[in-house]
Amino acid sequence: MGSSDTSAEGISNEVESSTDWFTLDPDTGVLKTRRSMQDVPAANLPFKLWVEARDNPDHPENSNKAQAEVIVSTLKGSTR
Repeated sequence: MGSSDTSAEGISNEVESSTDWFTLDPDTGVLKTRRSMQDVPAANLPFKLWVEARDNPDHPENSNKAQAEVIVSTLKGSTR
């Protein structure tokens, strides 16, 4: 796996190319794919993304936050 990094959209990942595959809406927190998952190289699976939510981001001293790991993989053939 590649080194961990964090994109400007708030997705922290352990696979360098995961930000090429996913986008996170900073207002709603909805995680979406940027393109079809049929073309994901097997070496990139599963994607491991770290997301963080804050309830008062304009005042970090008075905010609560939670972090979660999101694991995304694909199903092929008979496993669908």
